[in-house]
Amino acid sequence: FFIAGYDTTSASLSHVVYYLSQNKDKQQILREELNALDTDFTYENLNQCQYLNAVIDETLRLAPPLGTIQRECVKEYKLGNTGTDPEFFPDPDQFKPERFLNPTHHPYAYLPFGCGPRHCVGVRFALNEMRMCIAKIVHNFEFTLAPGFQLTVLLVLLDAVGHVNTGVALVETLLTAGNRVIFLLTDRWRALLDIKHPNSRIL
Repeated sequence: FFIAGYDTTSASLSHVVYYLSQNKDKQQILREELNALDTDFTYENLNQCQYLNAVIDETLRLAPPLGTIQRECVKEYKLGNTGTDPEFFPDPDQFKPERFLNPTHHPYAYLPFGCGPRHCVGVRFALNEMRMCIAKIVHNFEFTLAPGFQLTVLLVLLDAVGHVNTGVALVETLLTAGNRVIFLLTDRWRALLDIKHPNSRIL
């Protein structure tokens, strides 16, 4: 899981920085909690930082690195709805770490690492990694967004082995627009895109 989990953890850390940059008051609360620690950051004391853990939980609720986890989809499901049901999370589009300080939502309403026997094997490692990285960065730096910056999230469907499953038109559109996107493509799509975009690095 050391290899399989690096991209999901890095994506989550990027979203933490983004949401803290948007919410300076939350960033300051977290900084004060970290500054109150009398010793160097350790597994033990960071694990007890309630607001730090709430920031991570709220980030994973709003922007889970994997939008859905299941063996088989047995009924219709709207992508992007996991963790954003207002019945369980009032004001679901707002970044409110406080909602995880005393959580009241159903345990299956929040599933960033899955659940049951197929629960992510690397969950503890990932959370410890995020806690340490966030603590080090927030303790030493202040985040702010560049004027006019707006995060755009692209939802790309993948099949079980990581192939783009939305058709070559989407990938071609992204490359034509100059987006820096990494895809794992089938040989047929890779060859077709390489002809149309010879200067692109098609993996």
